[in-house]
Amino acid sequence: MLISRIRAGRPKRQNSSAGADLLYHETTYAAAEQKAARERGHSTTVEAARIALKAGAGRLVIGHYSSRYKEESVLVEEARTVFPDTHPATEGTTFTIEKQP
Repeated sequence: MLISRIRAGRPKRQNSSAGADLLYHETTYAAAEQKAARERGHSTTVEAARIALKAGAGRLVIGHYSSRYKEESVLVEEARTVFPDTHPATEGTTFTIEKQP
């Protein structure tokens, strides 16, 4: 498992997430808000999904949403257009991570 706040465009740090079974990434904004995300040092749904895809992650869990979004499902569905195995970081949700040999 890797917890990341990697921003798109920082490929050196992306290598640290290679092959993670589960990648948690903040997705404060939807893709349409890319300018605001960059100005405030956050990521968009699509940026996080592309990082997970490029890293070969098994699953992507997203969270740390802006309060402007009343429904997290909008952000989750947008990330799934790039990385289908995307899940919301919802309080109380657990994920099983298998022990690797």
